[in-house]
Amino acid sequence: MTAGGPQREAERRFLLRQLPEIPFERMLRLRQFYTLVDGNRKYSARFRLVEDLRTGAVDCFETHKIGGGLDILETEYPVNPKLYPDLRRLYGIGREIEKIRYVTVCGSETWEIDVFGGCFAGLVVAELEMDDPHRAFVVPEAFGPTEEVTFWRGMKNAALSVYGLSDELKMRLRAWYGHDVWTG
Repeated sequence: MTAGGPQREAERRFLLRQLPEIPFERMLRLRQFYTLVDGNRKYSARFRLVEDLRTGAVDCFETHKIGGGLDILETEYPVNPKLYPDLRRLYGIGREIEKIRYVTVCGSETWEIDVFGGCFAGLVVAELEMDDPHRAFVVPEAFGPTEEVTFWRGMKNAALSVYGLSDELKMRLRAWYGHDVWTG
């Protein structure tokens, strides 16, 4: 995503049991919080702090998303990273999402694998962003067993941050992982 004008995207998301042992192009430490989540209008606003674990570079972005599932309009703007703590304290709602993002290229696809920390420690989600939601793709075998969660209600980061896990999601994730991935 580049800063500035809106871009359409389709996101496909999959649970993984663990981080696969494959090469990664980038490793990023992400912290993010939301200032607004409107489920009825499918709109969210968030701030994300991004630290490149290889170079040490730190960036911050304000992002607005509208839409859901396979049709999302996203606009992103750079923000001074030093503002992140004060913005979180003054405007943040819900829980801060913490995760390490591993970026890998498999065939012609760029996948982002998020290993969550904090109150969602143990959750591992692979995401593929596509321009065309109807184009064919293959989840890499190296990911091991997967479960698509693109359409699971409450599995987007905004919902996790603001609402946590519903009892139904806790049960589904416990069945998938064999243990809880929610500490409140």
